[in-house]
Amino acid sequence: MYFEATNLHKKRRDANSVYRTTLQLGLIYQHRARWPEALATLTEAQKMGRQLGDQARDGYIRASIASALLGLGRFAEAAKEASGAIEVYRATAEPIGLGRSLVTLGQAQEAIGDTAAARASWEEALRLLTPVDAVGAEAVRGLLGQ
Repeated sequence: MYFEATNLHKKRRDANSVYRTTLQLGLIYQHRARWPEALATLTEAQKMGRQLGDQARDGYIRASIASALLGLGRFAEAAKEASGAIEVYRATAEPIGLGRSLVTLGQAQEAIGDTAAARASWEEALRLLTPVDAVGAEAVRGLLGQ
């Protein structure tokens, strides 16, 4: 359905609709753990968003790309993308996006073997998420073994 919608929007030359539909398709692939498709589609959406000047979704897209890279076992790249998302979220003071991106960064750091950095990322995530995202905070407690 999203693929067909994207093609329809392309035919109509509606760049904003193509962008939004492509992003949604990438997120569906991500949530279904279809990592190669998620990475390709989210990367395409990121490019479109930047061309359209959509800075509001940049952190979210970068965090989603980091998750796809993590799923593909490309841990160093995942850490780099998560760090980019963290920069965006710090600049916009968005605690949920920042906290969740720190979780992804911690997972990449742990996979690389830097357990101290992973723990520091998760502790910061827990501090940020506890007042605003009970479910997310509980997941971080699990990562920290609490």
